Amino acid sequence: MFFAQAKKAIQEDPLLPAALMGTLANNMETDLTVDEVVYLITEVLDCSFSEENMYTLPGEIVQGEIYEEYYLNEEEVMELAIDLFYE
Repeated sequence: MFFAQAKKAIQEDPLLPAALMGTLANNMETDLTVDEVVYLITEVLDCSFSEENMYTLPGEIVQGEIYEEYYLNEEEVMELAIDLFYE
């Protein structure tokens, strides 16, 4: 599984997330800082993942001028959030 391999790689090299972000910087757009990404990844390392507790946010991929862009279907995302977090 990808997550298990990624977790092992990060445990072996804690600087890997920062290095990957540096490598990908010219090919992605984010408002997260390197510090925020490293923090989030260390938090994720304590999580467990399985297919039954993973969701893909509903939306559509549209080819932008240069990159593919993902546009959420806000109504469906709201319904999913209500179903998951509220009784």
